[in-house]
Amino acid sequence: MFSLEYAQFLQQRVYKEDNILYMMPGVHLPEKQQKKLLEKFEEVKNW
Repeated sequence: MFSLEYAQFLQQRVYKEDNILYMMPGVHLPEKQQKKLLEKFEEVKNW
């Protein structure tokens, strides 16, 4: 479960363009984790 603070942190660091997940410098995750993260990010965005 993602905390709200973490979700807000993610919102500042995760960018989506043309369905490609771009991580800002300092955040390097395997593709599978990025996908999971993006799904969570989408959920958070829709609150």
